[in-house]
Amino acid sequence: MKKHILRFLIKQHEAGKTLGRYVIAEQFGVSEHEGRIYAYISKHLDEILAVAKGEVKMKEVNQSLTRPNVLILDIETAPLLVRCWGLWKQNINTDAIVKDWFILTWAVKWLNESEVYSGRVTPKEALVGDDGRISNDIWQFVEKADVIIAHNGRRFDMPRLNTRFILNQLGPPAPYAQIDTLDIARRNFAYSSNKLDYINKLFQIDRKMETNFKLWDDCCEGDEVALAMMEAYNKNDVGILEEHYYIVRPWIKSHPNMGLFVEGDGAKCPSCGGTDIRWLDKFYTTSVNKYSCFRCECGAIGRSRQTAVGKDERKNILSSTAR
Repeated sequence: MKKHILRFLIKQHEAGKTLGRYVIAEQFGVSEHEGRIYAYISKHLDEILAVAKGEVKMKEVNQSLTRPNVLILDIETAPLLVRCWGLWKQNINTDAIVKDWFILTWAVKWLNESEVYSGRVTPKEALVGDDGRISNDIWQFVEKADVIIAHNGRRFDMPRLNTRFILNQLGPPAPYAQIDTLDIARRNFAYSSNKLDYINKLFQIDRKMETNFKLWDDCCEGDEVALAMMEAYNKNDVGILEEHYYIVRPWIKSHPNMGLFVEGDGAKCPSCGGTDIRWLDKFYTTSVNKYSCFRCECGAIGRSRQTAVGKDERKNILSSTAR
């Protein structure tokens, strides 16, 4: 550990500030991996100082030092410009496309970090539909992500990004898991609307900025003010999605296993990677097996991977016929 960086982090901590990994890496010329460690220290200085005073064990702090790169992502795209003869039930031929869609703005943030990264096309790029530069920028974040969170990400954001990646001659990013909060809403709940803004209204948390179609129209015309407003709108979406994710996380079935990324001994919650879990007097059952259930402090429910059925008991378990 470099003492001058630690001294700087302590001063920032005393001023009530924390620093993200990329800020630290750029400011002090260290690798992103080192920046990530220092960013963790910056965020958890209270706990680390408590270790120095002997109030807690260092093992408890090290437990969560390694975390997955969870990226919250959102993009805004330009609409297609087409020629057609009507408004209702039109079958528009590809020859009628005057200008295809492209990315106007993007915004991302790493889970639990305050900084939001974003980008937008320039007025000149907007006029010709050139998103090559900003596609490369967001590709760099997707490449580093272990998990990507987006609302309608499976059907919109990620297929759209992949389309622009290949058209801009960018290779496929490294593998990542996806959490689509729209899918979660559809599978688990019966909201009157599954739009992020409406659900956040029900949750009584931050909501989307008000916009209308003219903003998209002005962006396509290369209006610099409109593009800046679109980027701000996009950045806000990422922030409110993070709030939304924390509320719905306990309900996510088959959540990417965060415990795989956390070093340390003991059982870890697959939803958050935490170790504060409480075993329940209840079992998760299949047709021929059962497993002990637990509840994590994050609210998620999980089960053991080891069967709770003894070897002798297993011999007496029967199964119904398949047909």
